[in-house]
Amino acid sequence: MNVVTCIQNTIKANINLIVDTIWVNNSIMNEITLMNFKRISYFSVIGMIVNLTSIVVLNLNAEIEDQILMEWRKGIIISHSVLFIIFAVTGIWCFLIREKEKANFSMRFIQGFININTFIFGTIITFIDQLVTTNITPFLVACTITGAVFLMRPVFALILYLAAYAGFHYTIGLAQLSPIILLSDRINAITAIGIGFCISLIMWQTNKSSIIQKRVISTQQEVLEQSNLKLQTLAFYDSLTGLYSRRKFEELLQSEIYDILHHEHESCLIISDIDFFKEINDNYGHPIGDMVIKQMASLLKKNVRKTDSVARWGGDEFLILLPHTSTVEGTEIAEKLRKTIEKKAFFIKEKDIQVTSSFGVAGLKIDTTDTLEFAYKDADKALYSAKEKGRNRVETA
Repeated sequence: MNVVTCIQNTIKANINLIVDTIWVNNSIMNEITLMNFKRISYFSVIGMIVNLTSIVVLNLNAEIEDQILMEWRKGIIISHSVLFIIFAVTGIWCFLIREKEKANFSMRFIQGFININTFIFGTIITFIDQLVTTNITPFLVACTITGAVFLMRPVFALILYLAAYAGFHYTIGLAQLSPIILLSDRINAITAIGIGFCISLIMWQTNKSSIIQKRVISTQQEVLEQSNLKLQTLAFYDSLTGLYSRRKFEELLQSEIYDILHHEHESCLIISDIDFFKEINDNYGHPIGDMVIKQMASLLKKNVRKTDSVARWGGDEFLILLPHTSTVEGTEIAEKLRKTIEKKAFFIKEKDIQVTSSFGVAGLKIDTTDTLEFAYKDADKALYSAKEKGRNRVETA
């Protein structure tokens, strides 16, 4: 029973491994195709240079009079000329669709077209070479180039190399009449196929690992960015109201003070808190109090300008920074806010709560050594004065 179970587990593990491998291979095909496309672009240019150079060299040796050598020379020139045209067309095609960020049928077609043609012309040139030599160097080069340059799934690569060998096995039999040389060439072709397929596997696994590693790094970076964003949110925004936190508001205020010192314009600060907020907490409970603060924050944010900044300073106290605003204008804005709050119906959990707020307004001075501290103190004094005078009012420092 244990042996049967062990065999079943082994079979199941192997099936899972095969399924996972297929899934991973499928998942990276877009990246692989794009990489192949770039490589084909370079390969086409280099191929054109090699073909053109070969044609020029053969034409420089046109004085050959031997019939066999002339036939060989003619066949090689035609082969390289056809290859030159194929590479030129492929290169232009690659240039026209180079901006694609996602693999498409054209890219896959070009990839397969170049792979197959590399083997075809490697075999054809080897066939022609049998007129003057017994080696199979062009076929070996084709096997090596295909494995080293183009990234192919192992199964596809195996099928392609086997098909290439079958084509070579048959074609070389038509060109080489010596049984011993023919056998040698076919055996050497097996070696070439083995070398090319081995290179192909290594290139596939190396690039596959690289792509997966990049994805892992990309995922880790996204997680890190999200974590940093959460930390930034915690640091810069109040968790209850979504307004700027005290820390962020101080940065904004310091930046505005710097701008004032260099451009000499007016700006002002408003400080506000909810009248009798302790009684709201005592009568309705702290959860209701928190909801009042949230609604107040939303009301303030909706009724200031886009250039203004609103922050929760602590408890039921809010600060509003008004850039490029005089104290007179700031007082008018504060009065408008006060009236809006007074008219607002704070209806929370079937409870209608009347809320008012007091405001203190102060200008940001540029003739003090600590503008931030003095501006806050002045606005706070104005707020205290508003409370002393009966609340639900605006006072200016």
